Amino acid sequence: MNLANTLTASAENHGQKTAMFWGDAEYTYGRLLDNSLWAAKRLQQELGVKPGDRVGIWLKNCPEFIFALFGIWHAGAVAVPINNFLKAYEVNYILNYAGLDVLFSDSAFSDQFDELRSGRPDLRIFLIQDFPSQETEHAGFVPPARNEQD
Repeated sequence: MNLANTLTASAENHGQKTAMFWGDAEYTYGRLLDNSLWAAKRLQQELGVKPGDRVGIWLKNCPEFIFALFGIWHAGAVAVPINNFLKAYEVNYILNYAGLDVLFSDSAFSDQFDELRSGRPDLRIFLIQDFPSQETEHAGFVPPARNEQD
């Protein structure tokens, strides 16, 4: 069992129950799982993320941080949270040191993306604005990756 599997079980058993609040918004376990699986599928199929790859999360506090985190885990990858107060040159250091080629971020940081790419030309940025605003269908998704200790 891992946290990605725990979320899946929670959504299966309590899909319509509230999993988190963000201001006046409520997110059900079903929505949390759907957005996480949507992200995982995109990470795997469009961005080529494989189990064990590191994926950065450079976001302010927001629901999408949770979607990204669980999406990374569902893809079998390793999440690398990055402090949202860091400047691009500091984030570049982390990207290079951790070997990150995929980064979840927000268009609010877009003025710094060119500097990030100058230090990491193959960097692919997954904008949180791309997350679906409603529950999605995640048919055909490959379940979370397992390691040999599972």
